[in-house]
Amino acid sequence: MKLVKEEITFVRHEDPHKALGIGTLDKINSWLEKYSNSIACVVENPKINDDLSIDADYANFIWNGLDNFPEYIQFNKIKGSFNIQRNNFTTLRGCPIYVGGDFGCSENELTSLDFCPKVVKGYFNCSENKVRFTKNDVISNCKCNIDAITV
Repeated sequence: MKLVKEEITFVRHEDPHKALGIGTLDKINSWLEKYSNSIACVVENPKINDDLSIDADYANFIWNGLDNFPEYIQFNKIKGSFNIQRNNFTTLRGCPIYVGGDFGCSENELTSLDFCPKVVKGYFNCSENKVRFTKNDVISNCKCNIDAITV
């Protein structure tokens, strides 16, 4: 039998999870790295805020087979477009609060627009989901241009 001696050094007043690389921030960074380097995914210039929400210039997750964002992923402000079209999302939890461009969540398994962005400056496309949403469904959840909604 071989004896292995390992040592872990903790810094006083530092979160042990962080020291072990198993904290939420590390999970977020790993997830962003995984999806930022994928051919079909792009999260351009992500910035993790103090509250662990994520700002970015642009985010695209089209055709990735995703069913939801992990519980530790919460987008905040996206300067351009945010797209999760053609996946298997059942909830919009984790989607940004503000989208400066277009927001696309069409062709998913959505039954609710709960957790959709509060503001979308471009087009809002929620067509071809499990539930057929109306323009009134969209504007009751999001401040956007009614003429820029596709249901």
